[in-house]
Amino acid sequence: MKKQIFSLFCALILFLNLNPIAPASALEGDAVRAADTLHTLGLLKTVNYAVKDTANRVTAAVFLVQLGGINPPTGGKSPFSDTPDWAADSLAYAAGQGWITGVEGGVFDAYGPLTSSAWFTMLLRMLGWKDSEGAFKSNNAAVFARRVGLSSRDYPASMSRGDLYESILDALAFKLPDGSGTVAARMVRNGICTQSAVNAVGLSSDILTARQIADRHMAAVFALNLYESKEQAAQNNPSSNATGFFLNQDGVAVTSCHTLEDAAYGLATLITGESYEIERVIWMDSNLDLAVIRVSKTSTTSEITPGFAYLEISDSSEIRPGDIVYTLSNSLGLGLAITSGIVSSVTKDTKLYGFPCVMNTAGISQGSSGGAVLNIYGHVIAVAAGAFRLGNEMYVSVPADLIKSVDFNSTGESLQTAGKRFARS
Repeated sequence: MKKQIFSLFCALILFLNLNPIAPASALEGDAVRAADTLHTLGLLKTVNYAVKDTANRVTAAVFLVQLGGINPPTGGKSPFSDTPDWAADSLAYAAGQGWITGVEGGVFDAYGPLTSSAWFTMLLRMLGWKDSEGAFKSNNAAVFARRVGLSSRDYPASMSRGDLYESILDALAFKLPDGSGTVAARMVRNGICTQSAVNAVGLSSDILTARQIADRHMAAVFALNLYESKEQAAQNNPSSNATGFFLNQDGVAVTSCHTLEDAAYGLATLITGESYEIERVIWMDSNLDLAVIRVSKTSTTSEITPGFAYLEISDSSEIRPGDIVYTLSNSLGLGLAITSGIVSSVTKDTKLYGFPCVMNTAGISQGSSGGAVLNIYGHVIAVAAGAFRLGNEMYVSVPADLIKSVDFNSTGESLQTAGKRFARS
């Protein structure tokens, strides 16, 4: 026995020698990879990334102008008394556009620490949102950025250089609100970086990894809690959990019809933790097991959003067995998560539906109904519906293009009326 234990101990020592514990720097991989990307694009000149150092406001402002696709005119006069010469043109331009403001007394606090609120306020202004007109609040800019899909994670109040680099990488893939393409594509058009560099770092590829699917599209999906009364909601005791996802920025969303049974009140909770009431059921079809709903643009804490991140629907006729798919859903009501798999069949007949369904291996569970099944391009091909109890990895979803003909402007009916009507059907 002692020899056995000694042998295991020796094996462990050998393993640790061959596979030493990763140093702290290895845990900064995402930040370093983001810095490498910015360096390849020519946005980051230094190779001393110093990702753990505190980011400063002037560096952020210079990056901001580059992300805006601007080569600022030379000789610009910055309104700030503490402007360093090397950043004068960028600060002059950004200030002139209203993207940045000083702290007080004509000072920008150029080398002061960069907060996530300040950075995302700058970034959102550059992209066209105006806090001065109530589009968002500066003290909540980081949350707003995640809600609209501009950032992929929660950033600390005081940002490191690594945090800044990662957030810029997120922004490069962001689709401009005016529909003219991504931030990176605009930078190429305006000569800030080259198409070959963008291609080299993978920003021009239509095919997304699982990480990119989660980073870019989780903001468009929500956990759906349903209640049979407002009293039940006040006790935070949902009668059922489900999932939904937005179809446009105005709050029109889709879920599974069966999730609405007997519901009188519903809350959509985003990846940010913000919750919004379900206002109306625009359309529902129990035979298709699909429902189109309208989510309020005013949160339960009375915050108003001008728009939500949303997903695009692809033609389900284009999918084939063997295609890679990802499901974003609220599995077991535990919060939003991603799973991956392949399409098993596109012509699966079941007893529950009178039309062929999509069967795939991207795992779902109770609470996933209404979740988005995405292809490798990040487009919705189906809506998660259920699973075969006695099967392994046999998950059924409803083709999403069945809702393409729905009139999103329909008045619809209250959730309580729709819930009762479904229960009777």
